[in-house]
Amino acid sequence: MSKSKNDTDCMGGTKRFYVRPARDQKGQQDAIYQLIDPKTGAPYTNATIVAALKERAAEQPALAEMIAADIAAIERKAKENPDAKYEMRCRGKTAQEATRRAKKELLPRIERMAALLFAHYWKANIEYGNVTIEQYVHYAGDALFSGETADARNHMMSALRTFVLPVIGEMRLRDMDSTTQTQLVCKVNRLLSRKKASASSRGYAKRAYKGLFAAIESSGYGDCATGIQLADMIAKIKGKNSALVNSVRSAHLDDDQRAALFAVENAERREYLMFVLAMIYCGMETCEISAQRFGDIVQLNLDGGESCYIITITSVMRRLHKRYSQIGPTNNDFPLRRLRKVVLYPWAATILLEYIDYLRHQGYSDHQIAQMRLSDPAPDNVIVGPAELDDMIGNLLAQAGISESPIPRTRKNGTVYLQAEAAGVKLLYRDAQYLAQICGADLPMLHAMFGLVRSETDEEAYLDILSDEYAVARYLRLRRCPSFENIVGKVNRHIFAVKNDTGGPQTVKIISDYAVKAEWREIRDDKNN
Repeated sequence: MSKSKNDTDCMGGTKRFYVRPARDQKGQQDAIYQLIDPKTGAPYTNATIVAALKERAAEQPALAEMIAADIAAIERKAKENPDAKYEMRCRGKTAQEATRRAKKELLPRIERMAALLFAHYWKANIEYGNVTIEQYVHYAGDALFSGETADARNHMMSALRTFVLPVIGEMRLRDMDSTTQTQLVCKVNRLLSRKKASASSRGYAKRAYKGLFAAIESSGYGDCATGIQLADMIAKIKGKNSALVNSVRSAHLDDDQRAALFAVENAERREYLMFVLAMIYCGMETCEISAQRFGDIVQLNLDGGESCYIITITSVMRRLHKRYSQIGPTNNDFPLRRLRKVVLYPWAATILLEYIDYLRHQGYSDHQIAQMRLSDPAPDNVIVGPAELDDMIGNLLAQAGISESPIPRTRKNGTVYLQAEAAGVKLLYRDAQYLAQICGADLPMLHAMFGLVRSETDEEAYLDILSDEYAVARYLRLRRCPSFENIVGKVNRHIFAVKNDTGGPQTVKIISDYAVKAEWREIRDDKNN
């Protein structure tokens, strides 16, 4: 039988897809998938497909287990009507709706069945290099880069889709000789440059390219050594080593600097800036503040009359060319680690409520306020993005007299000089993490608060991070953080002299309404007490 125009490649074999009017219901459309028997060129019947699937199941038990329910359903059909064509179908009011439903609901099932049904053909196609790179990636699915951590695999798959497949996706394995691959790797480099890829994106693209051809080689295609070797040609960008520079930057603000920051009186739009400052200390970055809206804030009422305010970070703001755009978790460029709940300190919640009252006094309704982004000074639809917020915070730090530690640099002739650097929002990010640790936040809590890179263990418990219960658990620790808004002058310090005359270890207990940072200095007398 000749090949139909509706036939396309599917996991080493062929599937057929078409839409026709429903025969038993007027005004409805049926979208239908069939699998083509390579021996006859016609669609499998119920009897022939169940026989072929049972034969393959002995060779591929793991694949058979994934479609055990489908195989059982086909067996029942084969007993009732063995010679009928096997098909999967779904229905819609229009051809477009039926097609959309079929691709969403049926295509993953038909591909899993085809993976088992055509496994031996696929293996032969791999050995002879008769598949494209894109087909291999689709067939490998979740098994590709499975040896990597979940976070690394996400980055590698993103780099593969963004930088590698657009260049080599349509190439068949047998056409990937050393000369062709050298040219293609140069194209990958040009694409990385055109998209202004960061050093980490280039690194993941290199790992993805090398890992892809290593996986193809392990699947049975022997001529992959060139691809593995040429992956090293994916160029890295040259940049300064910032590790030494970061090591001498201020790790956090001291108490006096923090008090001075919140005490700046002559700042323009002080209520607005104090609110932005509070959101940063709660764990939000400026790209997140400018993407969330006041309507996203949720109030949880706790026993005892307390209220816990949380914001679920579901989008970030980024600049493309000269305009801002908002992306969420469905976008491959959205870092999954940013999807989290931010819990407001009690003092930050107070600033939030005062700022909302301030907006109401300006004449804005609750509906208008709910639609405003957290970075919007007014509901005028003008986006105040991360760059503008960074500049505002930099000016506020300058007014408070806060600067970064001078950085020692070395000229080419060997002389050393100190490089002055203006303090920016990154200093506040470091200070916010420092304060959270003082209040008792452990490493998983810091991941959940600030969207830090998670470990493998955190990935397994990711849904726990998004729960309200975990947000409340964090609030019970973070509520010990004092407010710095109304502190004027020096922060109180207390020095205690503790003497132990018992000859054994003793416990010293300090009780305070807020978190306490204690620094101990041990002084022993002549009697070693």
